[in-house]
Amino acid sequence: MLKKIYIAITLSCLSMMAFGASLDELKAQFVHLQAQVKAVKLSWQRAELTLRQAQKLNFVLYHQTQADAKDILARGDIVTKMDELVTQQVDSIVNGKMPYKAINFLADSFPELVAQMKSYLRLVSTAMANREFRSLLGKKLVLKMNELMIAIKEAKLREEAE
Repeated sequence: MLKKIYIAITLSCLSMMAFGASLDELKAQFVHLQAQVKAVKLSWQRAELTLRQAQKLNFVLYHQTQADAKDILARGDIVTKMDELVTQQVDSIVNGKMPYKAINFLADSFPELVAQMKSYLRLVSTAMANREFRSLLGKKLVLKMNELMIAIKEAKLREEAE
């Protein structure tokens, strides 16, 4: 899945360069992505804080529950849905210049599963899912930023050559 995203990002940057995207347009998109990565990072930190608080609340129960939560998050349908939502978010942020949309991944995507969980397992599973979702989204956005940096450097070289 990551290969597909990387190829799509590369093609997107190449098409921007091929159509002669100006240096200002590339810089504007880079600044937009920087802001979105910051928003994703803050959201990831909130999920991480929730997990730390859950661990402080009951250390033994946290570690018992963490294994169950990891098993839940490793299910194929959950992994597939997470990849789909991350891809949609990346596309809307990069192509549509939309802002990052914070979602509660597990509760929004699998409400029937979350409804069956006990409160502590729900807390840990949801926080772990949100942390993983935001981590994956952040990594893909940073890949896009790296591609844009290359495109900006090449655009600068083109301008200097003219």
